[in-house]
Amino acid sequence: SVAGMPVNMPTHGHGHGYSDMNFLIPELVSGVQFSKGPYFAEQGDFATAGAANINYANFLGKTIVRAGGGSGGFGRALVAASPRAGAARVLAALEVEHNDGPWDVPDQHRKVNGVVRYTKGDAVNGWSLTGMGYRATWDSTDQIPQRAIDERVIGRLGAINPTDGGDTYRYSGSMEWQRSRRNATTKVVAYGIGYDLSL
Repeated sequence: SVAGMPVNMPTHGHGHGYSDMNFLIPELVSGVQFSKGPYFAEQGDFATAGAANINYANFLGKTIVRAGGGSGGFGRALVAASPRAGAARVLAALEVEHNDGPWDVPDQHRKVNGVVRYTKGDAVNGWSLTGMGYRATWDSTDQIPQRAIDERVIGRLGAINPTDGGDTYRYSGSMEWQRSRRNATTKVVAYGIGYDLSL
């Protein structure tokens, strides 16, 4: 789970229980709780090897502005800030990324990712509203036959079908509310997720 919302999906192009973590912004992670093995009923049928609960920060100590690049047409930019809104905090982040990879037909992977989080109180007594949006498109070099390489039809980084590719999106909204007293804690989480993958 990320920010109280499940990541695994029962049906997916990559098989039952696939965890698509491409929407995660690492700079916003405030903590990870990990459990090993299929021993915890609350994790459901996805925790065959283990499970992780990833928490996002409610606010940042300072504004983050990052830009970087590398080989294969890789580039990434991130802006994140958390201004005050009265007694509450707003966390906002926007990430854009591009990557071609080493392939003869460039991946043209393009990603846009955003988070807005409104928080009042703390993790013991407080509430938060979170909205996340992620969209990506790409061309992809799929599996290629060894005989095509052996016969020099294509190189080992080539493609048989240059029109292979896909697009995906994940839009979500969630609310978390928690109250703690000396001997009890009450927590309510509600969320909605829209997801699609087209190959």
